Amino acid sequence: MKNIRKLLNPFTYQNVFKPKTKWFLIITLLNITVNITIYLVTEQFFNIDKNENIEALFSLNLISQLLLIGLLYPIVEEFLFRYPILLGRNKIAIIFFLTIPFTVLIVSKFSSLGIFTCVIIYLIFFLNSHKVNKYISKRLVKYRQYAFWVLTVLFSICHIYNFSNDTIEVIVIFTSLTSFSSILFGLIRIHIGFKYAIFSHMIYNCTIIVVSNLY
Repeated sequence: MKNIRKLLNPFTYQNVFKPKTKWFLIITLLNITVNITIYLVTEQFFNIDKNENIEALFSLNLISQLLLIGLLYPIVEEFLFRYPILLGRNKIAIIFFLTIPFTVLIVSKFSSLGIFTCVIIYLIFFLNSHKVNKYISKRLVKYRQYAFWVLTVLFSICHIYNFSNDTIEVIVIFTSLTSFSSILFGLIRIHIGFKYAIFSHMIYNCTIIVVSNLY
């Protein structure tokens, strides 16, 4: 059990990812290769039906896609889902005040219920800010690996809507791929650096955009 916990703790691999540039390229290439390969294989067995929001994004011209999906989205997503991983107790609260409410809004598609839920979340956190900070101080910073996995799950949940029109099998496959990418981005953030996580995410998204337009 102890070995499993150690294996699942992304902070135990401090001396593995050196030299940084080499591992940055390996992880980024691995992420792109695995995702594209599984997507192409899945497409042979299932009818992949992206929802209207994704279709609208990919109907933009190539330059707009690269600027929006390729450059802007990675910055926002890495700030929300990877940036808090290594922060101290005063800043890791970003998870509670930004990441969780953002996830609720995305999943609810900015519905009135989602907005209401976010208001409730903020009220709970603000009214109990002392208890929240105390919990973060004692637990979340000490057991940062839990924050890593919570953020991975939240990142995956936010991307479920990309394939919400598909069958459950397709949703499971692509949610698993999203989790896989999130883990790799998180490892880059921890062991190589936050800006490299952003760069890796940008390269990944831009590659997917170019391949999608060519394919």
